[in-house]
Amino acid sequence: MASVDQVLINNSFITVEESTSLAKVTSELSNYDFVVVTASTFYVIQKDERYLLTGHDEASSIKKIIADTNWPSSSTSTLANLQANTNWNRPVLIQAENQETTIGLVTPSQWITHLHSQNEILASYFDTLAETINDAVTAVDNEGNVILWNTAAEHTYKIQRDDIIGRKIGEHFKDESIILHTILNEGRPVRGTYHRPNEQTHVLINASPIIRNNRVIGGVATEHDITNI
Repeated sequence: MASVDQVLINNSFITVEESTSLAKVTSELSNYDFVVVTASTFYVIQKDERYLLTGHDEASSIKKIIADTNWPSSSTSTLANLQANTNWNRPVLIQAENQETTIGLVTPSQWITHLHSQNEILASYFDTLAETINDAVTAVDNEGNVILWNTAAEHTYKIQRDDIIGRKIGEHFKDESIILHTILNEGRPVRGTYHRPNEQTHVLINASPIIRNNRVIGGVATEHDITNI
């Protein structure tokens, strides 16, 4: 699972009361990346949003400015509970585990960067695992597009990775000979089954559907070459 421990938390912020004047808030944005307005909920104003405050009476309270502009509120979360389904319309305030103090903020762009990094890490684990296995490993998405083709698969089928990744697996094999098509259609695993994907190759195949939220989103197969046995 993806870890949230490496999320970059920005702690350049100051907390002000809703009675604080606009002039004071604008001044604080020269020193901090965020001003957090505390009311019945929290409102976050970012440094690069100062232009949205121009044209208003600087003597007015920030409460009035928030009301006049329908400024959206921000969510709060502990770092451990930070999730993709958190409301990311605005920067999220990160609270200490005791939920009594705010320790920083995470912006939507920072969260996207974190998710991208975590996806790259998971992909590295998956790719390394596939390359560690001596048998051919193939993975396809729910449309039958090849998303993984390890070195053993290159040797078994004499098809280079660059020639098959991102393409329909049916472009290289007859449809009726592709076990992964059956996996995608039926959603049932195959274990230790003899398979002849082409005229030259005989393999024993193990294949499983990749399931997310009770829906088949792809399939993965390992194929042990028994052609020369």
